[in-house]
Amino acid sequence: MAVDKKISELDAASALAGSEPIPVVQGGATKKTTPDAIATRVNTALGLGTLATGDDAGDVPYSNATSGLTSLDVQDAIDELAGGVNPSLIAQFTWDSSTSSPASSVSRAVPQLVLDNLYAQMRGCVLNADGTVNYYLNTSDWTEKADGTASDLTGGDGNVMIEIPKFWYRITRDGTETTWAIAVSPLSGFTLHPAFIKDGTEVDYRYYSAYDAALKFERSITAVADAGGGDITVTTSAQHPLYAGDEVTISGTTSYDDTYTVVSRPTGTTFTVTATFVATETGTATGYVSGKNLDDMTANIDSTNDELASVKGFYPLVGVTRAECRDLGDNPGTGWRQLDFTLWSAVQMLYVVEYQTFYSQDELGDGNTNGSYVGSSTDQTQSPHTIAGAGDSWANGSTDGTQASAGAKPGTAYMKYRGIENLYGNCWNWVDGILINDVSTGNVYIGNDTSDWSDSDGTGMTLETSSLSTGSNYISNLVSDADPYFLASAVSGASSSTYITDRHYGSSSSDRVVRVSGNAGTGATAGVFCLSSNLSSSVADRSSGARLVF
Repeated sequence: MAVDKKISELDAASALAGSEPIPVVQGGATKKTTPDAIATRVNTALGLGTLATGDDAGDVPYSNATSGLTSLDVQDAIDELAGGVNPSLIAQFTWDSSTSSPASSVSRAVPQLVLDNLYAQMRGCVLNADGTVNYYLNTSDWTEKADGTASDLTGGDGNVMIEIPKFWYRITRDGTETTWAIAVSPLSGFTLHPAFIKDGTEVDYRYYSAYDAALKFERSITAVADAGGGDITVTTSAQHPLYAGDEVTISGTTSYDDTYTVVSRPTGTTFTVTATFVATETGTATGYVSGKNLDDMTANIDSTNDELASVKGFYPLVGVTRAECRDLGDNPGTGWRQLDFTLWSAVQMLYVVEYQTFYSQDELGDGNTNGSYVGSSTDQTQSPHTIAGAGDSWANGSTDGTQASAGAKPGTAYMKYRGIENLYGNCWNWVDGILINDVSTGNVYIGNDTSDWSDSDGTGMTLETSSLSTGSNYISNLVSDADPYFLASAVSGASSSTYITDRHYGSSSSDRVVRVSGNAGTGATAGVFCLSSNLSSSVADRSSGARLVF
């Protein structure tokens, strides 16, 4: 589009070269200063003289050895130049850690240019196996494609995803104030968010699953027998994930090709469905299932062939480890994976800049966070989880707290952010590309190259900070040396409505893996900034699931 082309051509020089004064906030007061004045003042500080209109600071030779300037002098000058970027090009959120308020210390609205070219472009779509868009969904009615014809969100057309355009960020600090800024083009002083450097390649879009992941499975059928009473018993080549009430599609047979509701599960390799016995035949059983309310689904999963899936109509897959989800997320094909921490952090930044507060439950609603868990069971009615698609009426939108939030079994509550259902709550989501307390306590290793992902070795990933809190409480402050990630440095004196408003679950034990968002029973501790880094890689339970991303 012409607008996109114009935006892509913007840079700091064009932003500074206009004749209109740019508002610059200094000392709490706003004054007008011209771009030329900013350029002159910065270059004087650097000892470079005066730039001509349209010149860039990079065009002027500079030697620290001859200037006599300290690195702080140079950084101050660069910060001043970056501060002159036209504010209509960027969206910003400023938080003052010296106050208990989770809201911005400077009231700002997201400029229309950023709304139109970033937030409005976060949209629901159905993605093919090769990562191409099969079709976009109607922005206000997901029962339809963008062209008005009927959509299929149950898996027949692909995985239901939210397309997120790439963006650039800048983080600045002034005393106790931190400002997160985002831009839709590579302005001077801004850096492409690392979520869009995927396995070493820059990408224009990332795709976040619209729903908590279900399990897509396929098993070979080795035999069919008469179970009596109008039912047949189907034997599979390996243990299957089917329980009473699940749906399964049988194909490749002569007599039984159809979709059935499972009647019973006599063993891990047999299930019964209502059908008249004709003959012993072979074929294939396929479908989508949840993790029921089970703490451990390991025996039911074929980690080599089964897949994470983002489809409507299923409860979340739970009872799986992070490593199992890594395999399941990779199986749909090249480019697919389970949720990575860099993409999670990108969505966090998008949320906080848009809403101007960390307090996500106050803005988007409680979500499915007020339920409770009972003992491990194959009875889905004993799970507090909500079935995928509960928030489809909001389409590409975000909830506002008017939706149901009471706990129930099975769940009925949900929330949504820009089309992403249950961004927090419902079940914990494992995230990959992050390892905690490797080598030393407090270390956080992060990387977006799947070949480096590990539950016990940070080699290949970047040591972002050594200051992650090992405590467990509401977050009161964030580390300042791990940009652009939101990680807890302190967890004392805060609450569900102050400071960051969400809880960090920390540990001093080595090699901890990470879950985000909270689950159906975490209450006020859940939210966009809730993070658990206190578990070992062997943990699987009925409150922990996954997301599929591309």
